[in-house]
Amino acid sequence: MEGIMANAKILIVDDSPQIVDILTNALSHYTCRIALNGQNALKIALSDFNPDLILLDINLPDISGFEIIKKLKQNPKTKDIPVIFLTGYSNIDNQIKCFELGGVDYITKPISIPVLLARVKNHLELYFSKEKLKQQNKQLKLMGQLREEIEKITQHDMKSPLTAITGFSRMLIDWGNLDERNLRMAKSIWNAGERLIKMINNSLDLYKLETGDFDKLLTKINIVPVLFSVIDEFETLINRKHLRFTLLFNNQHVAENDTLFIYGEENLLYMLFSNLIKNAIEASPPDEEIIIKMFDSNPVAISIQNKGAVPVEIRNRFFDKHITKGKPGGTGLGTYSAKLITINLMGQIDMTTSEKEGTTIRLNFPKKE
Repeated sequence: MEGIMANAKILIVDDSPQIVDILTNALSHYTCRIALNGQNALKIALSDFNPDLILLDINLPDISGFEIIKKLKQNPKTKDIPVIFLTGYSNIDNQIKCFELGGVDYITKPISIPVLLARVKNHLELYFSKEKLKQQNKQLKLMGQLREEIEKITQHDMKSPLTAITGFSRMLIDWGNLDERNLRMAKSIWNAGERLIKMINNSLDLYKLETGDFDKLLTKINIVPVLFSVIDEFETLINRKHLRFTLLFNNQHVAENDTLFIYGEENLLYMLFSNLIKNAIEASPPDEEIIIKMFDSNPVAISIQNKGAVPVEIRNRFFDKHITKGKPGGTGLGTYSAKLITINLMGQIDMTTSEKEGTTIRLNFPKKE
């Protein structure tokens, strides 16, 4: 900021040569231009000088300072330049008018140099901070547009060959008359392709949720078969860690024909519980139990409990983006996307964890008959 401040440009507008001399001497560490009347002030403000701050006398021989700021605010090139009024009047009406017309401050004559320097410094810092934010916002917008283009390219250029791979491997599985070894390999190819397509779709859906572009069509979804499907998806990982899953519905063991409806979008709900259940599997110690509880209450309540504790250093950021620890290859997007989906489905999500009790994630969704 100091380097930028040293190059700050100030336009001084006053018809008194004596006051101009005082101001230019006091502000000699800045680059200053002088205008002794309103017309010249407007000309310099619109020139390539591009002032970062204007010190503007109210009473000028041709145009009042109030009229000058009106013209400045009407021009896109000058509307954001901070204006500090210089006035020989200390009445409250003039002070109010200075602010109503868009001035950032005023200094009364005779001018106190320490006050002048402090206010000029403060408003220049504020101006440069705002300009920096504008540039950052522009860059973020461009990055967002670039990311959107990349997402479109990803969807087209990656999904097309993957669709071909899964299609041909499926044909080999169904009609290839393969021996057991080759059939196993074809199934592995098909499963890997399906997982990659799912990852691409999830990435695209997450981006759309972040930008508010996801086109949701909410319907009544029975969450019980969704949970069974997600658990089946992770069967290999579950068996590898020798984990046990217990599903309870109103504190009774769930049956596959049980129903618990919430309003949602099926793909979003699958992604939500896939992320949370995978997180529970990865966090759970081996040979332990993961308990999923569902309650047909209002709101509908669902909890997922595992015996692993969330590391202390990430507990307060558990649902933040790219937060992960102790998971090789983890992206830190699972719990973040789970929270994003839950909010988009008008639900609530929270987490409690301790070394003794493990970790429980609780979700509530509005019940609609």
